[in-house]
Amino acid sequence: MKKKRGRKKDSGVLSGIDPQSESWTDIRNRLIYDSAEWPIVKLQSLLGSKLPDNFLSIEETKYEQAMQAHVSEREAICRKYRDITTGKVRRKLKESERAELWQRLQNMRDKQPMLSPVLDAWRTLRTRFERAVMDGDADWFKRQKEALGSKQSQERIQFNAAVVRQFELSMWGTDAIPLTRKEKWTQDSTLTPAGKFTDAMARHIFNALHIEEKRGVLYVEGRPFESKERAMDAIHDLATKLQFALKKQARKR
Repeated sequence: MKKKRGRKKDSGVLSGIDPQSESWTDIRNRLIYDSAEWPIVKLQSLLGSKLPDNFLSIEETKYEQAMQAHVSEREAICRKYRDITTGKVRRKLKESERAELWQRLQNMRDKQPMLSPVLDAWRTLRTRFERAVMDGDADWFKRQKEALGSKQSQERIQFNAAVVRQFELSMWGTDAIPLTRKEKWTQDSTLTPAGKFTDAMARHIFNALHIEEKRGVLYVEGRPFESKERAMDAIHDLATKLQFALKKQARKR
């Protein structure tokens, strides 16, 4: 009797997701790189060849220097206007000075150095490495080796990542309120999907995805489905897994 191929039940990348503690970004990276150990997989996919041994340290230093220069420039701008109001000759800022200060600070925000995808993955990996060393977690190092040698199911990854992205966008388009506190209408700024909801239905999420039909087969974000209903079921299953509530369609009477 031939053994069935594929992953065992509840052993896929979705099975280990904790929507109460993992952020949207963590979950999206899990899905994109098809691994709970996504930092090392992402890093390996972004790095080129023939890089110096200390490449990551160099990039880290360059980012820190750029950030320090940015902070220093911002502080200098604030100091100039602070001296006007707190110096020997104290006076209120003129309307034109307040407008200039506001514009200069806005420009500084636009110029703030952004953390590159490489450094983002590296910092996450480094944090996990330190935790594994302190805990003596030998299995963590084994999982890194296995993650680098794993093969990704691109069709499912692309679909899951796109759906999760639409969940997040739809959530921010709605008041991000925990279900248990809905009656108080209190904003919830946590960056995890658990307990959040949206005014969007599954069909709205479906319609926001890239859909095409080839030779009678429906492809949603590159993943084949027998029908639209099957794709909608997959969207509902993912929402359930993330403890994220989609708006239910009203029943027809």
